[in-house]
Amino acid sequence: MLVAQHVLLQELRSSSVPLPQVVPNTQLKHILSLWKVLAARRSMLLVQMNQDPFYLVPEEFQGQLDAEEVKDLALALSTTDLDLFLIELHEMIMVALSNLQPEHELKYAFRWFLEDNQDSDDFVDTLTNALGQDIRVKNTLSVWRTAARTSQIHLPAYGQERPAQGSH
Repeated sequence: MLVAQHVLLQELRSSSVPLPQVVPNTQLKHILSLWKVLAARRSMLLVQMNQDPFYLVPEEFQGQLDAEEVKDLALALSTTDLDLFLIELHEMIMVALSNLQPEHELKYAFRWFLEDNQDSDDFVDTLTNALGQDIRVKNTLSVWRTAARTSQIHLPAYGQERPAQGSH
């Protein structure tokens, strides 16, 4: 599944392959990976539009990192694949976050989630090493938003997603 995700990410990054062409070329076995990529992309767009993609997430998981923690996390995230980090953490938020304890360490909760998905040890280590021991599950949304702001994913602004009517 990781290979399929990487292929989809490459296609989404390519300026010569618009999003609508990706969907018809996706085989059934890649649907989950496609959902993960598109759901994370949707959340990124909502963040760009100053909307909250996680408004349904319980308040107990909406703790904020302080400025120093954000700075340290952004620096640590520079050593990981932010695209995959964002996608995998987004999936954890959407699928498993409400089953976790807010006071547990995010690093170990994220590791458990990735291992439960049967991801390789190297992959799990790469994505979890950026998280410090002091970051709690209750700060997951703040971590995701920090990663989104730090990300090298350059999504077009919302208004630029589709050409305006009659501008062909």
